[in-house]
Amino acid sequence: MIPGLFRTLIVMVCILPGICFQGFCQTCDTSLLELRQVRASDTDPNISFELYKHYVYYNPDCTPQNKLMIYMVGTWGNPVVNQVFPSLAANHGFHVISLKYPNNIYASQVCATDTNPDCYKNYRHEALYGEDVHDSLSIDSTNSIYNRASKLLSYLSLAYPTENWGQYLNGTDIIWTNVLPAGHSQGSGHAAFMGHEFNVHRVLMFAGPNEHSTYFNAPAGWLSEAKASPDSNFYVFNNSNDEIASFTNQLLGMTDMGLPAFGDTINIDNNICPFGNRRMLYTSRLFTGGISVNHGSVVADSLTPYDSNGIPEFKPVWEYMLGVCASVTSIDEYISSSSVEVFPNPFFESITLRYGNPAREPMVLKIYDKLGREVLKFINITNSQITIDTEHLQPGMYFYSLRNSEYHEMAVGKFVKGK
Repeated sequence: MIPGLFRTLIVMVCILPGICFQGFCQTCDTSLLELRQVRASDTDPNISFELYKHYVYYNPDCTPQNKLMIYMVGTWGNPVVNQVFPSLAANHGFHVISLKYPNNIYASQVCATDTNPDCYKNYRHEALYGEDVHDSLSIDSTNSIYNRASKLLSYLSLAYPTENWGQYLNGTDIIWTNVLPAGHSQGSGHAAFMGHEFNVHRVLMFAGPNEHSTYFNAPAGWLSEAKASPDSNFYVFNNSNDEIASFTNQLLGMTDMGLPAFGDTINIDNNICPFGNRRMLYTSRLFTGGISVNHGSVVADSLTPYDSNGIPEFKPVWEYMLGVCASVTSIDEYISSSSVEVFPNPFFESITLRYGNPAREPMVLKIYDKLGREVLKFINITNSQITIDTEHLQPGMYFYSLRNSEYHEMAVGKFVKGK
């Protein structure tokens, strides 16, 4: 680590709408986050006793977003395995429920070679509504995702009336316009199907969609059908080295969903928020040590990477997908705490960055334009300052990110090229 440089990693901040940097974004005390476990049978006596429970996240210190995230884990998973991302959402003011739901059969297991072109659609429909439309599932309406979510919200509304869980219900019907369905793997497909059926605020998909038919050599037909939610509301984050689901097939599914209309895929390893305002995000980082480590790396607690301070390295991606920190403007105070000197600023033909580096540790400097696109990159910098030729840059605002050789953030800031 470099002595003298500000390097506290907190959360993303946007100094202009959509421009994000490491800084102070959360306005609430994260230590006040409340995590509750609720047994599904306590919300509906018709649901049989289950060992694992729903997880509920709420931070009373946060300014409410008045948005509900319904999170669904992957096949054979339970809410206990995905707590970091739901906690992050709750610490940004979202109401969050992570469902325990029937998930012991995954979609491609029963649909990849099926001759019925509606196999995937029927699978999702039965899981959501509990209507008997798929031969391989036996989910009734009581155990459907919809009923479990609705009954949990009713339970929370009665148990915690001051927390306003009831705003997402009209009787037993979920009010979907302020809901963010989200999920990993199997859960990502359920989230997408919710966005297909209802007009939701956003759909957040991790390691999906995984709706490919080997029999028809094509994505599931429902992905290209008209949706109740606008295509722009769907966000995807995948790993191109996914060993469980083919990244190529995931791309075909995203294409059928209409997401290329908002730009090509973007590698988050080489870009910063707002990631070109794209909808198809991915990492190409290769992880080892398990049969599904890359598949789970995008969000699963035990598989996603963390920095030396215990902060998830994909946190900026998660926050971008949530749509948070779009109006915080405290970056100037944050920059002033850094020991990096930038001169001249505004600049014209060149600019110099001076910083403390007595140990001559190798560092990486990246320069981004106001859309978050990387325009310059310098690696293995060991001096205590660097002068950059900027004649080819267009006038306007730029941002820098200074990191050590392990890509841990040392400092960020902004500068302007004059006309």
